[in-house]
Amino acid sequence: MIGDDNESVRVLLRTLLELEHDFAVVGEAGDGAQVVSLVASSDPDLLVLDLAMPHLDGLEVLERLRAERPSLRVAVYSGHSAPDVQRMALELGAREFIVKGTPPDEVVSALRRAVDGA
Repeated sequence: MIGDDNESVRVLLRTLLELEHDFAVVGEAGDGAQVVSLVASSDPDLLVLDLAMPHLDGLEVLERLRAERPSLRVAVYSGHSAPDVQRMALELGAREFIVKGTPPDEVVSALRRAVDGA
């Protein structure tokens, strides 16, 4: 599942993941509240989550999901690359932190690590 308020980023990620045989996008959300609702109804294996979103930001989403779905694998995909933001996301349960602009092959590798728990 993809949670990002930027439709172009969602399209880019969906296209990238559709090229991989072992990924399928089961849903997309454009704000944090939609992410929480969609996770509850679609039960994804992995959530690719932006941090800067309306209604609930990504850190608030992580905090809620940690309480409601502690086993959900989350990879943050964000333009916010400050070390304290990365640390906070990882402390809230994200398995990977991917900075927007990372080459596509590295994004896919990081998402596989998030799924595998490696």
